[in-house]
Amino acid sequence: MKSIFVFIFLAFLSSLVRADDIADNMKKRGFVEKPVPTASADRSKANQDPRSFRLSLAPSLIIEQRERGFARENLVFDAGTVKYIGVNQGEFGGGLYLNEYKANEAPFFRGNIQALIPLNDDLYILSGLSHLVSSHGAIHVIRNYKTPTQPVRVTLLPDAPAAALVREGNDGKKSIVFVGSSSLMEFTPDSRLEIIAFDAFWYTLYPSSVVKQNNSYFIGIRSGIAVVTPNLRTSSVRYFVPE
Repeated sequence: MKSIFVFIFLAFLSSLVRADDIADNMKKRGFVEKPVPTASADRSKANQDPRSFRLSLAPSLIIEQRERGFARENLVFDAGTVKYIGVNQGEFGGGLYLNEYKANEAPFFRGNIQALIPLNDDLYILSGLSHLVSSHGAIHVIRNYKTPTQPVRVTLLPDAPAAALVREGNDGKKSIVFVGSSSLMEFTPDSRLEIIAFDAFWYTLYPSSVVKQNNSYFIGIRSGIAVVTPNLRTSSVRYFVPE
């Protein structure tokens, strides 16, 4: 019993250290922490902020700012024998095309394509739509992607994905972590879907990107950056805005 208490206490201290590291890291980049906007007035204010942020790692955290958001870009995965092109036009539809996108031709596979993730010989396709009060999605897979076949659905999603990354665990196994319109989830092919955060404050703040640094996930959104740190029983969610 004593050893369990010590473990929990050390995990708590570790989370505090990480929190301080995060605050210092963001401070160096000109961001300060603010309370997570939960009231409708605070969410509305964040939604009306013209600034949007997109994140990358190279290898440290890179923050890109743009007024009025980031334009949707077609996704491209070149498999050598074939090129997969993912198109997302919001409520007007989208799809997966082979080799070339032609707006006047039917896609190889219909859906709002949000990410193309190659793992081993398989291509995982994340699709979904968040519009008005509805948000939903799905994950499909093409086995042996060098030879195109119709994608097979692996799972439905309770939220529309917006951006994704590949995480490699200590055991060498890879999973897909993706931010949704109001969530953060992890999919381990083809067996497990874990919800890290749900009904998060960034609904209507249009998440653009997600990166992992140490044990935390940094999410670029309109008005600032969300940071999610998975803990033993839940996840801490923090909000940083430009000074």
